[in-house]
Amino acid sequence: KYNTIVNHVADDPIDSYVVYRLIDPGFEMWSKMGIYQRCLENFDEKPVMLNSLSRNNCMNCHSFSGNDSRTMLFHMRGNLAGTIIYRNGEIKKTDTKTDEILSAGVYPAWHPDGRFVAFSVNNITQLFHAAPEKKIEVIDTRSDLILFDAETNTVSQCESIASEGRLETFPTWSPDGRYLYFCSAEALPVSQYDERKYGLFRISFDPETQKFGETDTVLSSARTGMSISFPGVSPDGRYILFCMSQYGNFTIWHSDSDLYMLDTENGEMEKLNINSDQAESYHSWTSNGRWIVFGSRRSDGLFTRLWISYFSPSGETGKPFIVPQKNPTHYDTFFKSYNRPEFITTKLDLNPRILSKYAGMEPEKASFRTGNSSIREPE
Repeated sequence: KYNTIVNHVADDPIDSYVVYRLIDPGFEMWSKMGIYQRCLENFDEKPVMLNSLSRNNCMNCHSFSGNDSRTMLFHMRGNLAGTIIYRNGEIKKTDTKTDEILSAGVYPAWHPDGRFVAFSVNNITQLFHAAPEKKIEVIDTRSDLILFDAETNTVSQCESIASEGRLETFPTWSPDGRYLYFCSAEALPVSQYDERKYGLFRISFDPETQKFGETDTVLSSARTGMSISFPGVSPDGRYILFCMSQYGNFTIWHSDSDLYMLDTENGEMEKLNINSDQAESYHSWTSNGRWIVFGSRRSDGLFTRLWISYFSPSGETGKPFIVPQKNPTHYDTFFKSYNRPEFITTKLDLNPRILSKYAGMEPEKASFRTGNSSIREPE
């Protein structure tokens, strides 16, 4: 006789929708891609935007303000380059690149008030490995952070998060909007890419004046001995979920990339028990902070699937499960990767064909606003 198995099912609600990009797993060749929303109350999957409607270009980095489907953005790349912004019931296309900054916005983070967006601006190069156990390295030759004001279509930059000697990337806000968290590393030469170790920092921010203040080290690479990427703060502001691997910052192909949690109340860091021996990457919190969705290659080391885990009020994670499909054999024959999952509380009310009209328009050029400031640079 075997021991009785007891499963406890959490009764905390989960946000109704998750938004993700479906892409080919390889970087060398791709054709079709799209951003989709999946209803977790059933099996309905609807496209948000398809690149078949926009000259088969690349599109990426969709982002929402506080799990709110009414405020979002995503980037169009290639010959239709620009950022599509959906806000206050209006759709706009903007070009966030100005002469004063490195590039147009890359990795985004909406401020909780839905007006500001922190972007990284990156000069990126890629290296392809010949060894079968490694696939690709995505490396920043330079990277800074900028602040975009969606109300005025302006960008500004603060010197302490746009420094020559450091690489700043992956911004994310505290729930109260008073702190911007980000990853930063010494700007070692590209040839030393496997020696770059990113720490976690934060800088204070005043939404009224739009000025940044003092920068603090939250979790240094000297303490961890590793490199941090993809930070995300829980809705109550207590926990920070992030990935960590031996080196680098874009670690979706690093098999040693695992999920960690930092408790900001006591400073304790924990490697979560929901990891696998393959890469864990992009993740998102539900609006109530009780559930986590994350990408993982644990099934076969190649295709990223979405997994969900419960997160208890005491800070414990439940056994992860793959996002269910109506056909239980779906993943066996589905040759796309699920990329950048984002929870939203309600359905995103956007039509791909309407979005494609805006995608084909010339973007409105953002202007640069001077006058941002900081107190000191990160240690």
